[in-house]
Amino acid sequence: MKSLLTIILSIALFVNSNAQVVANDSAETGQRASEMTFYSLKTGAKTVVSNTDWHLAITIRPTAFPNSPLGGTTIRINEPIGVKVYYVPNANAAAFNTVDTTGYESWTKQHDSDTLIDLGALNSNRNLANQFDFGWGIYNGSSHNVVGDSFYLIKLPNGELKKFMVVNLDKDTAYNLKYSNIDNSDLQTIHISKKEHVGKEFMYLNLIDNMIHDKEPLSSDWDLQFLKYSATDILQGQHVSTVGVWLNKGTKAAKRSGYDVTDNNYSNLTFSNHLNAIGWDWKRLGSFQALISGKNIEEMSEFYYTNDSLAYFVQTNGGEFYKVVFTRYNVGNGHISFYKEKLDATGINEAAAENSFHIFPNPANQILNVVLNSGPAIIRIIDISGRIISEDTYSESITQLNTSDFANGVYLMMVTSNGKTSASKFVVSR
Repeated sequence: MKSLLTIILSIALFVNSNAQVVANDSAETGQRASEMTFYSLKTGAKTVVSNTDWHLAITIRPTAFPNSPLGGTTIRINEPIGVKVYYVPNANAAAFNTVDTTGYESWTKQHDSDTLIDLGALNSNRNLANQFDFGWGIYNGSSHNVVGDSFYLIKLPNGELKKFMVVNLDKDTAYNLKYSNIDNSDLQTIHISKKEHVGKEFMYLNLIDNMIHDKEPLSSDWDLQFLKYSATDILQGQHVSTVGVWLNKGTKAAKRSGYDVTDNNYSNLTFSNHLNAIGWDWKRLGSFQALISGKNIEEMSEFYYTNDSLAYFVQTNGGEFYKVVFTRYNVGNGHISFYKEKLDATGINEAAAENSFHIFPNPANQILNVVLNSGPAIIRIIDISGRIISEDTYSESITQLNTSDFANGVYLMMVTSNGKTSASKFVVSR
C-alpha cells in the first residue's frame, strides 16, 4: 500500500510540474487559520496579523451620508473563532442592568454579511424603513450623535457571556462602548476614536483583556485580505467557517473558469464589488481522484487542490488591472501560493471594437467623436498606467468626448454595451 501511494504521489507531482502558470507570490493564514494577511497587488507588501485575538471589529471610516451611511457605523464579529451574538429582544438601553438572560439561546442570533463589508452583525437588526437606524443605535438630528438603543449578549469562544451596547457614536468622531458580565460585574467603558486612525477600515476589540488592536495598514495600501471568515455560500442557510479572500472596499473582481489561465482576455466578464467576489471556492477538498489527476496535494489526512483553469481579474481602487491564479493551498500551515500579473488592458478584445463603436479623429486634439452601433453604453477611458480617468454612460448614437484636459499620449477606450466589452486605442496629440 505504501509503494502504491508513493507512485500516485510521484505521478501527481509530475503532472503538477507542467502547470500553466508558476506561483510568484504568496500569503499566509497560519496554522489553524490563526492569521490574516492584508496584501497589495501593486507592491506585493503584506501585513500579517493575528486573526484570533479579537472579538469585535469596529469601523473607523467616516460616515458617508447619504450614499453609504451604514459604512460609518459597522460593527462585525469574529464568528470563525466562535464568537456568537444574540440580539436582546424587547429591551431598550435602560434595561442593561436588569435584563433576564434566561433562555438566551432562543433569541435571534446575528451574523455578518459576507458580501457587504458595511453590514456587520450588530447592524443586522436595523429597521430598514428608517434610514437613520443602524441596528445598535439611531441617529439623533439634534445632537448629531448615533445613540445606542439596543444591546446584545455576546458569547465568547471560551463560553463567557458579555452584555454589550454602544452608548453612542459622538458626532462621527468616537465610539463610547460599555459591556459587562451578565451579573453586571467587570463593567468596562471603552472609548475608540475615529480621528486617531484616519485612513483605516477597522479597529479590533478584545472583550476579555479589553485591548483595542490596530492591525491594518492604510486602506490605500492594500487590495486583498486573506483570512478565515464565515461564508453563506457553501451550505444554503448556514454560516460555515472557511479560508478565502476578501476585497478591499472599492476593489472589484471577476471570475473566469474553464479557460487557459495564461489568456488575459476578460472582456466579457462582469466585475463585482462584493466582499467575497473571490471568496473561497478557488480550492476544493481533495479525494483519491484528485490524487491520481495530479492536483495540488498538501496532506494525506486532509488536503486541497486548486483549479488549473480558474483565473480572477481584479480592478484596484487606483484603476489598475491584475490577474490572480491560485496554484496551491497548504491547509497545514495556511500558506497560499498564487500567480499575479499586472495587465495593461490588452486583455480587452480590441479587434471587435469596430463591430460595436467607431472613434475619430485619431489622433485627437480637443474632441474625440464616438459612434455607437448599439444601445446605451458605458464608456471608460484608461491611461497608459491602467488608471480609469473617465467613466460615464451614454445613450446617443454619436457622442463627443472632450479631450482638452488629457495629457498627450496613448489611451484605451473601453465600451460596454449589451453585456459585451470591446476596446480601441487612441492618441491625444497637440
